[in-house]
Amino acid sequence: MTTRKNSLLAAAAAVLLTTAAPASSAPAAARAETPVDYFAAGFTTKRVLDWGDRPNWSPDGRRLVFTRNDVEDGPAYEIDLASGKGKCLTCRFGANGQVTRIFFLPDGSFLIEAGRNLETTSSQRGGGSGEGAASTALYWMAADARMPPQSLQAAAIGDIAILSNPLPEGGFRIAWGACNADACELTVADLLHDGSRAVLANRRIVYSNSREKPDSRASFPEAYDFTDDGKTITFWTLVPRTLESAMYRFSLADSSLVRQPSDGAHNETHLFPDGRHGLEESNRASDPDGPVRGVSALAVSTVTLLLKAGGKEGRIDPVANADKPFDLYVTVADGSRKPRRLTFFSDRGGAAHQSTPAPDGRRIAYAVRAPAEGPLAGQSGLYVAAFGPSKPARREP
Repeated sequence: MTTRKNSLLAAAAAVLLTTAAPASSAPAAARAETPVDYFAAGFTTKRVLDWGDRPNWSPDGRRLVFTRNDVEDGPAYEIDLASGKGKCLTCRFGANGQVTRIFFLPDGSFLIEAGRNLETTSSQRGGGSGEGAASTALYWMAADARMPPQSLQAAAIGDIAILSNPLPEGGFRIAWGACNADACELTVADLLHDGSRAVLANRRIVYSNSREKPDSRASFPEAYDFTDDGKTITFWTLVPRTLESAMYRFSLADSSLVRQPSDGAHNETHLFPDGRHGLEESNRASDPDGPVRGVSALAVSTVTLLLKAGGKEGRIDPVANADKPFDLYVTVADGSRKPRRLTFFSDRGGAAHQSTPAPDGRRIAYAVRAPAEGPLAGQSGLYVAAFGPSKPARREP
């Protein structure tokens, strides 16, 4: 097994050195443009599909992969933004194509999160949502999706951080969080593949909340982004005692853990490519004076499951801490500016969530959950928004 694995690693490295994406996946024209002033730029948005959730950008910014929703497993889909044409990537695999999340890797192949028994299950419901949200795992799938997702033998939970630049020796660095009975951990590894099979190499646990500093109290590290040229990982967590939502920066160089500035609102934040600005999902507008701001029903339920799985007593009540709709904001990582609100769905009973910046830093994709009645009825789906010349922000229909 060791010889076969070493051969695969060598073959994968050779393939990746010759075929991996260039150092920046944004088009050359976009890279040459003036940096976006996220606090003054115009903001225009367009619905690209009347259904879908959890979008993720292709390396060239021309396509999105996504799932049907964020609370049930289902097939993974792809849409070409120029033509509007879409296709199902995993429908042909039946029960073995029911995924929880899907991400593009820098070479166009896919990193997938799904129930731990995806390769052998016969359940059309999948195993990565509901109570399975605390026990998902990582899979890889080739860019042409000719074969079902292949297990990477790694438990995972929530979002995944993916370094945008291929590694010099080949492969792609990823980071993810996972929990076991003893601790929740942040793991870093290099994903290598030869076009047919993939492995995780150089796998190492870099942070564990069983060894955490007294002032951090992270419940679990949900990895979001690499920054500082891959030297730092940002992750989101929920503090069990206070139910606070918090973003942290973890240094791979010295293992330091720094809590990011926050005004107390929910603050799940993906970084724009410049590493300084963030795209934040927050209940700041819908719950301005709530006693446990920063809590979503899904987050509370997940943490409750994690505590139960670890044999620990939980004092979190998902009913008492009901979900409050999110909107999207632009933030500055150092907290030096007041967040700029981008969307206004929560004012009318809807929610904007599952947001992600494009590789060019000039667009974002997100999902909208709209009520069945009222002014937002029928407005659910996938949206893409763009930052343009400085002008008043445009509100959604």
